[in-house]
Amino acid sequence: MRWGSYVHKARILDPLVLPNETALEMATINGAGAMGLQDQIGSLDVGKEADFVVFDLGRPGLTPHIDPVSTLVCAATGGDMNTVVIGGRVVVENGQALTMDEERILREAGERATAVCARAGIEIKLRWPVM
Repeated sequence: MRWGSYVHKARILDPLVLPNETALEMATINGAGAMGLQDQIGSLDVGKEADFVVFDLGRPGLTPHIDPVSTLVCAATGGDMNTVVIGGRVVVENGQALTMDEERILREAGERATAVCARAGIEIKLRWPVM
């Protein structure tokens, strides 16, 4: 949302060309429509998938939040998510994944990245000391 909003504003040189509310709609209901799924997703309506994210606007990077939509579009990141609901099922609560072993997945991702680089013959030469 952020970059889509910024690109249009910078290209046209008009900060009002794409309001943050429009950027949010592009990411939700209009995004669903672009995929032909507006009857299933994109808004919280009876009969649609109950998919949504709750952001913690009390986090330091999101404060003050005079305009919550602008804060969400321009400042929020995945790290600011508190709760994620997919199909009516809570899968992240208080920032913690409930349906997977996050530690194992992150460890395996590192192992697999190392293996892919080795298979590809890519040697990573660090330019800065890493502990």
